[in-house]
Amino acid sequence: MKNKVALFLSFTIPLILVLSNANFTSFGFADAGEFSLVTKINGVAHPPGFPAYVLFASLFTKIVALFHVSHVASLVIFSAISVAIAAMILYLSSNILLEKIAVEVSLENKIFISLSTAILSVTGLCTWHWAHSIEVYAFQILCMSLLLHGLIKFQFERKNSGILITSIGFGLGLANHHLSMILFTPFLLLLLPEGWLKIQDDINKKKIKKQVSSKTNFFFQKQFILFVASTTLIVFTFYGWLMIRANAPLPFAFGNPDTIGRLFYHLSGGAWIKNTQAEVKGIIGMRFPFFLRLTLNQFLLFLPFLIFGIITLYNKKINRLLLSIIGYYLLVLFYQLRIDQTSDTDAYMLSPFFLLMLLIPLGIASFIKQNSKLIYLIPVLLVFQITINYPKSNLKKFNVSESLMQELDKSTPKGSIVLFADWTNVITYSFYRNEYQFRKDLIVLNYDLKFTNYKLLERNYPELYKNIKPDYDQYINLLGQAHPEEIYNTGCTLDNKELLDSYLALIKKLQDYCTSKNIAFMADPKAYILLSQSGMFKVTHVSGSLVADRITGLGKSFPNLNYDWLNEPRLMAEPGASDKMVDIEAAMDFNRNYYRQTGNIQLADQAELSYQRIKKIERDMKLRMPFLFRPQ
Repeated sequence: MKNKVALFLSFTIPLILVLSNANFTSFGFADAGEFSLVTKINGVAHPPGFPAYVLFASLFTKIVALFHVSHVASLVIFSAISVAIAAMILYLSSNILLEKIAVEVSLENKIFISLSTAILSVTGLCTWHWAHSIEVYAFQILCMSLLLHGLIKFQFERKNSGILITSIGFGLGLANHHLSMILFTPFLLLLLPEGWLKIQDDINKKKIKKQVSSKTNFFFQKQFILFVASTTLIVFTFYGWLMIRANAPLPFAFGNPDTIGRLFYHLSGGAWIKNTQAEVKGIIGMRFPFFLRLTLNQFLLFLPFLIFGIITLYNKKINRLLLSIIGYYLLVLFYQLRIDQTSDTDAYMLSPFFLLMLLIPLGIASFIKQNSKLIYLIPVLLVFQITINYPKSNLKKFNVSESLMQELDKSTPKGSIVLFADWTNVITYSFYRNEYQFRKDLIVLNYDLKFTNYKLLERNYPELYKNIKPDYDQYINLLGQAHPEEIYNTGCTLDNKELLDSYLALIKKLQDYCTSKNIAFMADPKAYILLSQSGMFKVTHVSGSLVADRITGLGKSFPNLNYDWLNEPRLMAEPGASDKMVDIEAAMDFNRNYYRQTGNIQLADQAELSYQRIKKIERDMKLRMPFLFRPQ
């Protein structure tokens, strides 16, 4: 009975904790807007596509919608439920580990330690943030929990159910954030053969010989064949579904994995694979302090128990498990240290952090071995950790998407064409347009005009496409010849004169269209700088956070910079905010100069104050995350 109550609490307490400081109406940076959109339309997300998350989250949102829950809120709840289920599975795994290893601990204490571990798993700063964010990482924690529990279960029961659970976790993980599972594969192969949880004192020489034989032949046994077959079926099912959806006329699709060749390109990381291959001088030194602090903040008051757990596995000679836990953490850490990545770079550590959690119950058991009353210290430390990390992971006022769309609404006259170089703005608008019918009078384009797939412009703005069709088709044709994959992804490498001239001619066509319709042609600061260098903006006026080709009289509240999320503690640990800070800084710089030149001293002074405020935030962020804002 106690075990069942603890199992129930291992799910409900983490769920309540995560939802207690979540934001159910707005989302933040990175790819939250994209995942909100693709789960709504069952679409194609950026490489590698994450079909398992998209399909499960989409199904969940449709069920929850029956209870009049918004799409954004349902996705937040889906993430929270994913980590809560993972915490419950961790409870079960901890119970097995303690039963087989910490034999000197009482049953009641084992249950309490396992419950404490389950709750602890969501209180780490990194986990808590992503546990109520609209992203794939909470679901990946769930996949990892299934994988680990299946392995542990298989070691003791030697039943096919353990192998099936392992293959489900591994298969879903590969069909989601596949990189974390690919990096874990060497350790998975190390842990699959039996024997790594056997204690030397519990087995005799005859059994040892039997285990050695079993380990030698495992990869030829039916259990391994079952594992491979099950995993393959799961992976093929989800990526097959992705290929089918890539052929649908979707209002948004990132890439075009509709053939085997394009699917493999998508799976390899697409255009972003260069970030993992490029050598950036000094990048490891710039990123190491951030990831060291990230690890310390993840375990915080329970770091000593992590060390005790390492010592326990070492003393018990359970070397394969110990090597896998530490080795996987170090491998992912090194991978992250050497790549030039911002946005969700911290989330890549969630899987190794979860694996490290297996050491905590063993560490606590070792700590209380001599004096069982020390176990009463655990809930005290847990409460302190929750108290420390609650405000740092609080997203209630982290209303990024709402504030950005409110600013866009205030800054744009009816019917305007707006060019964005900032990913957060353009993808957030795409979701709001589709979900809330927000400002459908606007034509919002990525600075490369085709966004993430050249077919999107015709699907979303058929009238505009009809007016610019010859110029647009010529631009896409030339871009496809020079860089075939870019017509299905973001960015356009204008590295030859004919292509550049075609791009600029298309921009001129858009400006002529605006003139003929008497509507504003607008751009965010980065897009404006790109176009002005080519002489595409003859006259410029500030309109809130944007630059326009005419006086709009709008956006005069922007210099006040009334964004709640700028005051939130989470901002100082949010790598994905760096691009937006640079964007706001540039926009505020335009505002202070424009209003000074036009004689509006009050707005110029206010813009100056806000400009200095953003500069200070950037300096503070750079101290905590020195790999941000570095010279490009």
